[in-house]
Amino acid sequence: MVEDSVYRCWSGAFLKRLEGLSSEPGPGSDCLLITLEALREESRRMATIIRKLRAHCSEGEAARITKLLRTIPGIGPKTAFMLYTELQDIGRFANNDRFNSFLGLIPSTESSGEDEKATGITPRCNRALRPLLIEAAWVAIRCDPELLRAFSKLASRMKKQAAIVRIARKLAARVAYVWRTGTPYKPVVPIG
Repeated sequence: MVEDSVYRCWSGAFLKRLEGLSSEPGPGSDCLLITLEALREESRRMATIIRKLRAHCSEGEAARITKLLRTIPGIGPKTAFMLYTELQDIGRFANNDRFNSFLGLIPSTESSGEDEKATGITPRCNRALRPLLIEAAWVAIRCDPELLRAFSKLASRMKKQAAIVRIARKLAARVAYVWRTGTPYKPVVPIG
């Protein structure tokens, strides 16, 4: 039987159906069995890698940084873990513009002669971190009144998807600040 933890997004009924198909004789059955075994092996390999990364991030400098990152609204354990494992050293980015460029949270432009047109965000990005930070920004606007205010203001004059990318940039700036200074994030408390 295929382990349920291996294929978390597949239902138990679907897995049983796949296994049932593999019991029918023929080359299709052989191919299915080989594919299922390859998926099981890949899942075991990924589980080992994740276990080792989690162990690494639970001690020393990695633990300190991931704990600091988790103080930022919207940044949970998975996001902090991914940020640390993908970036390793925030010091390699001279400033927030370079950091945002690496993340792919900068505008893309097309220019022809004197004409220049903004075309959304750049296609060049870190494919693991950009979607993660955008999702974290959606969570952050529910947790942080300051970001919610900024999002509401932006969303009144542009599409919500474009507004959330700008919030993700603000979130990235918070990540860089907390990481560089080594101090936990402290939300701004509105006066009066």
